[in-house]
Amino acid sequence: MTATPVHPGTVVFDDGGGNTRSVPVDEVPESLRFAEGPGGRVPVVRVVARTRGDQREILEYGPGGLLLRTTLQTRPA
Repeated sequence: MTATPVHPGTVVFDDGGGNTRSVPVDEVPESLRFAEGPGGRVPVVRVVARTRGDQREILEYGPGGLLLRTTLQTRPA
């Protein structure tokens, strides 16, 4: 098991429409602070949410722009 790395301290949330906000990591839920990457746990430093029609795509990035996780949400019919 790999040790959890130190988080840089903030997560930037981007709504995909030009609005961003930086949130201190201690205000971010534990489950959103890290994601599993190719070599173990990686800090999430940027979250981008984009909406297209009835779908919402959430992309989570680590340091250096590494895409860590993508979540796709759809409105129920």
